[in-house]
Amino acid sequence: MAMKVAVLGSGEVGTTLANGFLKSGYTVMRGSRAPEKLAAWRTSAGTKALTGSFKEAAAFGDVVVLAVKGSAAEGVLALVGPETLAGKTLIDPTNPIADAPPEAGVLKYFTTLNESLMERLQRQAPKANFVKAFSCVGNAFMIDPDFGKQKPTMFICGNDKRAKGTVTEILTQFGWRPRTWAASKQRGPSSRCACCGACRDCCAASGRTPFDCSRNSTRLLEVRAARSVRRGPVVPDSDGDLERHGQGQHARHHLAHERRRRVLLGQRHLEHELVVNLQEHAPG
Repeated sequence: MAMKVAVLGSGEVGTTLANGFLKSGYTVMRGSRAPEKLAAWRTSAGTKALTGSFKEAAAFGDVVVLAVKGSAAEGVLALVGPETLAGKTLIDPTNPIADAPPEAGVLKYFTTLNESLMERLQRQAPKANFVKAFSCVGNAFMIDPDFGKQKPTMFICGNDKRAKGTVTEILTQFGWRPRTWAASKQRGPSSRCACCGACRDCCAASGRTPFDCSRNSTRLLEVRAARSVRRGPVVPDSDGDLERHGQGQHARHHLAHERRRRVLLGQRHLEHELVVNLQEHAPG
């Protein structure tokens, strides 16, 4: 049976992703607080396009896409209910940009470096399998991005291997080269952390767990979204990082720790880059 997809949200991101899934042959139900707003889309989208409430759509989908603004995400999950999402793959494209105006020219996030929005959503729906994706790219590039002969990389992260595999397959169909953020090539199952690729002894000595590595990756992807507005998606793929930084064990070890360190640095700088970019491209 073909996979069914629920896209929660009636905005441009929801429309883009829903149309992308339909183009790839999926049956799609879009959810909204007011499903009647989606009547025109349903009429034009074809026989595999359905609409309903947030809860109805989430119950319908094998995969659920949370295509709402970050400040509304927790409210939408409350309407859906955690039991509806249990065991399902939930794609999270949201970013925690606050509704408040910028302060001193800097966008406000309603999270801090010590917490990502996806962590909060995971606590709200603990049995759902969240995967961060599409958060670092505008909706114009989400489906079949055209960068000439280069296939761009979409970084993802999450704690469930099967869910990440599902999202990897979807992203490949959408024209992306998916890569798990902070992962590196493992040389042996007993020597390296499954999430960050660093020495397991170092992770254990610092009290870090595989979940901590995935959680930090989520934080970095959310703050990275600001930089992507200015610089665009990553092209080409970053899997060559290990080779460019040297083949030795010490180089791999250093790179993995450097990736974790970046999680804790530069949020204000990245947000400032986004504001500057928006100002530079403002009409008039």
